This record gives sequence, C-alpha cells and structure tokens, in this order.
Amino acid sequence: MLGLSQPQMAVKMGIKSHSLISKYELDQVEPSATTLQKIAVMGNMTVDCLLNGEESAGKFSAEDEYIRVPRYEVQAGAGPGITVQSEQIVDHLSYKAEWVRSLGVEPRKVVVVSAVGDSMVPAIQPDDLLFIDSRRKVVSASGGIYCFADGDDLSVKRMQLIKGVLIIRSDNTLYSEYRVDGDDINRIKIVGRVFWIGKKV
Repeated sequence: MLGLSQPQMAVKMGIKSHSLISKYELDQVEPSATTLQKIAVMGNMTVDCLLNGEESAGKFSAEDEYIRVPRYEVQAGAGPGITVQSEQIVDHLSYKAEWVRSLGVEPRKVVVVSAVGDSMVPAIQPDDLLFIDSRRKVVSASGGIYCFADGDDLSVKRMQLIKGVLIIRSDNTLYSEYRVDGDDINRIKIVGRVFWIGKKV
C-alpha cells in the first residue's frame, strides 16, 4: 500500500498491529472514513482516487479537502541571518485547504521554513514554523513580517517600504533597525510574507 510495507504503514498511521493493514488490503475489514482520509493524505491523493484506483500525480483540485505544504531544509534567521546550505524539501505538512484560503492565501503558494535566533522574540521563537505566502514578494508601506534573502543569507524581519527606503526591524529591542535604499534594495530578494506561525506549547 502506497509503496510501504504493512509494518511501515502501521507505524505511520499509529496502528499497533500491522495485521489490521493486511485486513484492509484483503477487504476483510472496512476502514473508517478517518482512516481513509489519513491514507489518502499520506499518498498525496483524494479519498476518491484511493478508492477508485486513480492516480492523483500529486495534484489537488479546488474541491479537495487537504493540501500538503512543503517544508524546506532551510532556516530563516531571526537574528543576523542564516546561510542557505540546501533548499531540499524534507517533508510535507497537511492542512485543510479551506483554512488556508480563509487567510487569503492560495494553498499551492505556501512554503514552510523553520526559525532560528532571537531577534524576533516574542513574536517568533527559535524552532517556530513560518508559513510563507510566496506570492507576496512586494513590501508595502503598511509593512509586515517577511522572509527574505540578502545574498546567501536568509532572514525573517518586519519590513516596510516608505518613499523608496526599505526599513528592516526586529521585535527584540537588542537588535537595531537598519535601512536599505537606492541600488542596494536590489540585493534584497523577498521570499514571501509570513502569514502564520506554528509554535510549540
């Protein structure tokens, strides 16, 4: 199932005995709707595709309930900035597409990176997951929290663009504000705007 052995499927689904997976496959036990949804999300497909044997090719229609958001093997420095060593996708996080759209974000344009450093404390803590709208690459006068690259360094800060001057601030008062203008603005590449922060409790 999904290219995994029965023990592997059991572990991923939190099932104690892999014999139950065998019974699902042999149609001896009918999985619940919740179980079907879990399997579908793991396989990057809809429940209909799972039941009908159709290939989803990793695509989701507008009617699909869940989306899989890629989490990249990069860290955004809430501090002096972190040098990007890799942009490999390390896993996916599944969320309801309806929730993402309710935040005014196109689900297919969401990426996730981890935060490091303390310059954005208390808003952003180390290891927080930053959900980024990759469509939002233009900093506005009203400002917001943006992830951006300055050369090979990836950072997350509050940013505003006022009269051609890019103002970059940290929430932690131990870090100074700095400004970029003129041709230097071209070296700042906006990855996107942070629209949601996932935290540990």
